[in-house]
Amino acid sequence: MLSSFKARSILVIVPLIFLALSCNERSPRVSVATDEAAGITQTGAVSGGHVKAGRKVIITDKGICWSESADPTPAENAASAGTGDGSFTSNLKGLQPGTEYYLRAYATTGQDTFYGNNIVL
Repeated sequence: MLSSFKARSILVIVPLIFLALSCNERSPRVSVATDEAAGITQTGAVSGGHVKAGRKVIITDKGICWSESADPTPAENAASAGTGDGSFTSNLKGLQPGTEYYLRAYATTGQDTFYGNNIVL
């Protein structure tokens, strides 16, 4: 009876291990870093970042997003810098003088959006 229990346990555990490994391979591996802002004017700035995507991950949009609160998203304000991974720069326009902004780099795949660190401007 004990060997029957071991056999059933193996039949359950082994497929679960393979499922976990295959799910791990399908999850996108994307890292995003935000560069410090430069060229700061009364109503604009230049910032950028770097996106590194794992195998078989397609970056459909990347750029800088900003807001008056931490953790901005592209839905609030965004300056797109194209597609693909690698370094990029974006021009932020329409900023209000004397206002503190949070900005961060973002990279979007078909399914998820990944973010870099927040920078205060």
